[in-house]
Amino acid sequence: MNKVFKRVVAFMLVLAMSIGILSQVMAADSEDPIQVVSSVEDAKNDLTTGKQVPVIIIHGISQIDTVIMDDEGNPLTNKDGDVITGWPLTVDVPELVLTVLFPVLLTLLTQKDFASEAGYKAACNALKYNACDLNGDPVYPTFVDRQYCSVGDMDQEHKDIVYDAVPFQDVAKEIGEENLYFFAYNSSGDVTQIAEDLNDYIEMVKEQTDSEEVSLAPISMGGTIVTAWLEMFSGRYDLFYDNYDSVHKIVFVIAALDGSAILGDLFVNDTLLKNDEFLYTRILPELLEEEWYAYLLNLVLRILPHDVLDSVLDSILAGAKDTLVGNTTIFWALLPKENFDEAYEIYFKDKGPEYDTIRTKVKFYNTAQKNLQSNLNDFMSEENGGIAHAICSYGVPLYPIGSSALYINADSIIHSASTSLFATFANLGETLPVDYVAKNPVCTDP
Repeated sequence: MNKVFKRVVAFMLVLAMSIGILSQVMAADSEDPIQVVSSVEDAKNDLTTGKQVPVIIIHGISQIDTVIMDDEGNPLTNKDGDVITGWPLTVDVPELVLTVLFPVLLTLLTQKDFASEAGYKAACNALKYNACDLNGDPVYPTFVDRQYCSVGDMDQEHKDIVYDAVPFQDVAKEIGEENLYFFAYNSSGDVTQIAEDLNDYIEMVKEQTDSEEVSLAPISMGGTIVTAWLEMFSGRYDLFYDNYDSVHKIVFVIAALDGSAILGDLFVNDTLLKNDEFLYTRILPELLEEEWYAYLLNLVLRILPHDVLDSVLDSILAGAKDTLVGNTTIFWALLPKENFDEAYEIYFKDKGPEYDTIRTKVKFYNTAQKNLQSNLNDFMSEENGGIAHAICSYGVPLYPIGSSALYINADSIIHSASTSLFATFANLGETLPVDYVAKNPVCTDP
């Protein structure tokens, strides 16, 4: 396959990859170096030492399937009769390619760009089941199989779902399955509503177990939900009450506490997808398969002008962002705070007042990010008595989607400063200066 074809297909596939790979931290095969068994062991130890209270697991992105429903409450199915899921995120790549193919042919015949608009529409259509409306709510009704009981009271099918998503069997053995709960949510949902739902779930667990407190174990994207919860239930807002005293301990497990630099690069259009070295040596080997539509598109795109090609690729990425990311507040929650102002300007500069609800929600979460350290300090104050631990990983480059992959220390999916509660890391391949002095050290037992 030639370079032009490879670049087009890679851009199409990256629509799924750039979001979907964020779910791989806890779903990797046992031989995958990304899966760090010691992190699970550390989480178990942190959650099972000291005062024992019920534990609520808050999973990461795409670790629980969500089903798209029709208006009558029945699961939607595709042309093959398979149930359509919002998560795991699936993109019909052949359909996407074929949708763009004929406008590309017309572009070749007329030397006018008919393909860019087609690329944008194709991306929007491919990702429509994960889109959110102007209130931040899913456009299509989405079913999340949240269990309002302990793992011990679940049937075997649901137990298997929990333990397949998060390997917390050892935690269950230590505290008993009757004290282990699993909070399921929609990975394309409204982060503020999910945080409210989490608070309701906390109160339910306290009532069921006759306990005054619970512990939380947020994983990956689950960290964004707890970040929002800490802000909303801090006691500073009239709509919400102070509920810090309901949580004994928070153990962040490779949690996106300052988003992921991958999303930051995508939001501000700082991608490596037009960089041939990264495209051919790091991205494509993981993405491309030799399919019939690939050869067909290869023949068509041999003589496509490169300026038109770049326009098509940009339009596909724009369609993906507008459909999958733009109105989805939980994806804005995966945006590092240092990228927020630029991303906000890029996305909302041409949007009218009908987007005010989304604006308000994403600004609120940005405030929650900025206040996270102070909120945790309040949570751990003598008055509230909370405990917070963060388990992180480092030394692995980010997936090569954006320029951050060139230098940021990460675990391949989330940059280490985010998962570590803002510790300072040297860039990849470098070390901190010999005269470096730790900032805001909190470790009293090195």
